Amino acid sequence: MRCPNCQTINPPTAKFCLECGRRFGVCPNCGTVNPPSAKFCIECGTALSSRAIGEQTQLSLPRANGHTQPLPEISLNPSEERRVVTVMFADITGSTPLADRLDPEDMRAILSGYFNLMAEQIRRHGGTVEKYIGDAVMAVFGIPFAHEDDPDRAIRAALDMQAALARFNEQRLAQDPEATRLQMHIGINSGEVAATSDAGNNRRDFLITGDAVNVAARLQSVAMFDTILVGERTYLATRNVFTFHALAPLRLKGKAEPISAWVVLGLQNDTSAITQHPRGIEGLEARLVGRTLELALMHATYARVQAERRPHLITLLGAPGIGKSRLVREFLQSEEETARCTTCEDTLAAPRVLQGRCPPYGEGVTYRPLVEILNSLLNVRNNETYETQTLEDRFTDFVRETLINAKSSEDPVEVAYAIIRSVGRRIGNTTLEQNYTDQLERERPPGSTPGSSALNKNTEQSGQSGPHMALMRAWRIFLEALAQQQPLIIVIDDLQWADEALLDLLEYLTDRITDVPILFLCPARPDLYDRRRDWGGGRRNFTTIVLESLSKEETSDLVDALLKTEDIPGVLRYTILNRAEGNPFFVEEIVRMLIDQKVLIKEDGYWRIGTQNE
Repeated sequence: MRCPNCQTINPPTAKFCLECGRRFGVCPNCGTVNPPSAKFCIECGTALSSRAIGEQTQLSLPRANGHTQPLPEISLNPSEERRVVTVMFADITGSTPLADRLDPEDMRAILSGYFNLMAEQIRRHGGTVEKYIGDAVMAVFGIPFAHEDDPDRAIRAALDMQAALARFNEQRLAQDPEATRLQMHIGINSGEVAATSDAGNNRRDFLITGDAVNVAARLQSVAMFDTILVGERTYLATRNVFTFHALAPLRLKGKAEPISAWVVLGLQNDTSAITQHPRGIEGLEARLVGRTLELALMHATYARVQAERRPHLITLLGAPGIGKSRLVREFLQSEEETARCTTCEDTLAAPRVLQGRCPPYGEGVTYRPLVEILNSLLNVRNNETYETQTLEDRFTDFVRETLINAKSSEDPVEVAYAIIRSVGRRIGNTTLEQNYTDQLERERPPGSTPGSSALNKNTEQSGQSGPHMALMRAWRIFLEALAQQQPLIIVIDDLQWADEALLDLLEYLTDRITDVPILFLCPARPDLYDRRRDWGGGRRNFTTIVLESLSKEETSDLVDALLKTEDIPGVLRYTILNRAEGNPFFVEEIVRMLIDQKVLIKEDGYWRIGTQNE
């Protein structure tokens, strides 16, 4: 069965798309799963109109007085569905005076460049441009593809949009010193929306409506220039990743009650979304369920890495929402806690965790995870610009100190230069200029030439030489020296989107690094093996852990853990289990939706089914 949203081929019995979470139609008469575009059941011929489905599948739940009450309906209309998403509105100021002094064609060229630049940042973080409204951009994160960290992605995209606009302004001012500087204000909000799509439209257009959209638009309208305002749910989902400033409750047009809002100040230092507090619903945080064996294997592998001082690469393979990030988070927290609470003489120091994520597309994505790792090591915010020479000096000094501490005889300037080449000369929001090559020339020993150092002399039996081998060897030298100080755990998330060059580098590092404890931890979707079928195959120090869907019992345990009670009506539990199909992310989103729709209401510490009038 092909999903009309994302074109993914699903098993014939699938009720949800395994890639984007789109719900397929279920016949109210015989229970057969039908393609989303089906008008009649392929098994019994029953009409599958949204009205018929809604009327025939409405569930009834027992009430205390013995009468029944209907479960508030969740739409099963194949062309309309309810989703929890993050919505962004971004608008610019300064375009009106600009239009007054420019030829219409020139104005259109500027706006076209601006829109293309903003769309690039949005798409790079997995968002979709829903529409353009005048000078404003509306984007959504969570449709058609749902991610576990859509609020995080939206804020990262907004920060990159601000940085991209700053560069855009500088380029225009360089061409025309009298050019008007464009400024942008952004509003972001997360919540439930009704998404209507045209199943027959190959462009996968859709329209989203709901209070979450309205609040995002209102937040954007009241945001100051160069400011990002977020709503409560977005803040709660990302408060451990970004720094915020709380505002007094805002009275927004069309809202009866004041709305809480926060200003995004930037990324917290030394943070990555994968290791932060679970994304969960506020007050609904569950223990890890159903991953005991997988977690034990990860701990055992890391123990061997430390004991043998040999690198190892673990690929965590699973569908979106299956719990890869949560498993990594639990593993890292447990290892750090063990190191902190253990006093044995042979116990190694707590691991140093370095993290990066592979973006799906965009400029400079090949080694983007390595850029994020360098940002963390240098305490550089990825949306801030620094003096080029200052950043070059900081990085060279860091490499020099690292190599000296490891008693390495390698040239720190050449190692640093090769690493900078690998990240496209970009750290933070600063492009390192050609004068770094001049520094290399100044500090190279007399008589040597570029490419003549140890970085290029030894091909390490690979048959390669030149810049590519110098790049890989520089990273090996640097990471080996870094791991001499304390064990390293390097997390490369979303490996399914990794460029082939990055996959080659990871295989090379895992094969060639010696006598240091380094664990590479790489969450990925099954797509990785579609294009790299031999990934890790036959290697002693490569392990693939496949995360399967939770069983019915495990899913039921997760629901109990989320709601902190086992007293959940049986019909409602059955509904959640069947719709989630063992996917922890879907379980959480369904529970969140039921709470938003007041199907689930907390009263005196217990959850009950809400009535239609509540």
